[in-house]
Amino acid sequence: MVLYQEWLHEWDLKLKQEKRNILLLQDNFSGHIVLDNLQCIHVKNFKPNLTSLIQPNNQGIIHCFKAHYQAKFIERAIDRYNTGVTASAIYEINQLEAMWLADEAWKEVDATMIRQC
Repeated sequence: MVLYQEWLHEWDLKLKQEKRNILLLQDNFSGHIVLDNLQCIHVKNFKPNLTSLIQPNNQGIIHCFKAHYQAKFIERAIDRYNTGVTASAIYEINQLEAMWLADEAWKEVDATMIRQC
């Protein structure tokens, strides 16, 4: 959150030096908290769940990626259960492990799928 605000502030200063004003359209992600003191950047947030309407082609790619990720996550949970991890803990995952799963899932998104979308 702080990183985003710092980036916005630095960009605003650069735009001020260039004597430019812009409109920044962004999704409604909770981390997109806008500073009150921006002078050259006017921010408008999209309404919730608008991405699938304004970027319908991405919907297929995102759906495919999520399906691969969820399958890998369930496989991991089964493997953990088979090694004796308790049922209440088989779904526990840290950030790094989740990133590894995401990387593996993305590698399984076929280039044909991307071209079709």
